Amino acid sequence: MTAMKNQDNAQEIKSRVSHAPSKGRKLRGAYHVFPAKKGGWAVRKEGAHRVTGYFETKAEAIARGKEISRALGTGFIVHARDDRIRKTIKRDQLRTLGVKVQKTERIEIRTTPSMKALLQRAANFSHKNVTEFLLEAGINAAEETLADRRMFRLDQAQWQAFQQILDSPVTARPRLAKLLTEKSVLE
Repeated sequence: MTAMKNQDNAQEIKSRVSHAPSKGRKLRGAYHVFPAKKGGWAVRKEGAHRVTGYFETKAEAIARGKEISRALGTGFIVHARDDRIRKTIKRDQLRTLGVKVQKTERIEIRTTPSMKALLQRAANFSHKNVTEFLLEAGINAAEETLADRRMFRLDQAQWQAFQQILDSPVTARPRLAKLLTEKSVLE
């Protein structure tokens, strides 16, 4: 009986730790499309803290989620506005949806034997080959790096404050003006 309780507690803790939009899925590493808190739709990887991208329409979010999932070989889950799962697509099914994207570009890297061994161990632990592991990690890092530079969502009050700042008169900055009129040390 104690073993069953411990197992139930472990499952409960695991579900609380997950940062995915909903709980109880069997697709590890799947990408989710779900309603964003401030409107529109979002895409996020299972267990990720940050959202991969925000989109105005559900169709745009689904297209991007499918693209990422297909490229990384993961599952794909679409949620309804009430956060219930509306559609689950396993990674094998994604290959048959739409046109398969042909991978024609190659990326080569040089590394030390110890770095290579580390990457191989991490890839094996993730049940992936090194190429899949590096591609997924690289795409995740690129998405996170670019996330704050693509789209900014503001509610009505924030938008009004932003507009007010843009419309306000420019404050004179004499020291900055002097700096910009002086010759550069490189000239």
